[in-house]
Amino acid sequence: MNDRRSGHACDPPAPGSISVCIPVYNCAHLLERAIRSVEAQTLPALEVIAVDDGSTDEAPQVLERLVAEGRVTAAIRQSNAGVTSARNTAIWRARGEWIVPLDGDDELDPLALERSLAAVERTPGAGWCITDIVRVDAEGEQIFASTPPEGPASDWLHAMLERNFVERTILLKREMMLRLGGYDPAFRCYEEWELGIRMLRSGVIAAYAPGPLYRYIKTPGSITSDLTRLLNAHEQLFRRHHRPLADTGNPLYRRIYARRMWALGRDHLDRGHDPRAALRCLFASLRYDFVPAKILQGASQRVFRSLRGRGSPPPKRDDDVPSSTA
Repeated sequence: MNDRRSGHACDPPAPGSISVCIPVYNCAHLLERAIRSVEAQTLPALEVIAVDDGSTDEAPQVLERLVAEGRVTAAIRQSNAGVTSARNTAIWRARGEWIVPLDGDDELDPLALERSLAAVERTPGAGWCITDIVRVDAEGEQIFASTPPEGPASDWLHAMLERNFVERTILLKREMMLRLGGYDPAFRCYEEWELGIRMLRSGVIAAYAPGPLYRYIKTPGSITSDLTRLLNAHEQLFRRHHRPLADTGNPLYRRIYARRMWALGRDHLDRGHDPRAALRCLFASLRYDFVPAKILQGASQRVFRSLRGRGSPPPKRDDDVPSSTA
């Protein structure tokens, strides 16, 4: 078989074989920990493919040493193009039946590979698997944990449009990723969320491995610390997936899109201090689900903030504004 993306001939992958694919960018001081978490797996990986995405620290030298020590199978260097591009490069190069995406500054639970493979094997036709994750700060303190919604994975699309419960995909079938074109390079954050929605819309069956099996390390200066980039990525995602579904006329999809855009508009105003972006999102929301209560609530919050003083933080609120059930 010839893999046109990797540019080399390869034999069919061994059933159950796993390639750990690691995008690396300026995390030289954390790479050793990530690799140790792979080496500690109760089910060994077939290979570890690392792609340095134009790091300016010592990451390339660390990877060279890890390859020389036989702890990393291959290290590929490319100009900076973002995490999605680096992940795709690793996937095209991989030889395993399954892909485990692991960022260079994160780590896996020792049971991650064993439990995720068992989950897809007991889910007929599964093409991917998610797990619970924990997000920790640089000092190791837990600051967030994610779990999927209740109910079967076949019903996840609505829930995933509402919120990003994926955070990190623990296992992806390589053949499926090649067919879908991999991660979308247009997304430099929320790429897992975008891929999850795209897979569900394409009918790819999901599995779930209880965890947490993945530890996401939040470091200073990470993409998830850039508020403007996060808000813009939200809008990009909603217009890519939510709006086309809303345009089918399905009332549920219309309400979901309206809720997400309304909440985003408020975030643009309250947290991003960008009135133009806020109005763009709020008008889009009202177009799909016009509810006068939204306008009244927004106005009352503006008055509330004015009374408290412009320097005060916005009042606490739920992420979504309830919309009409009509």
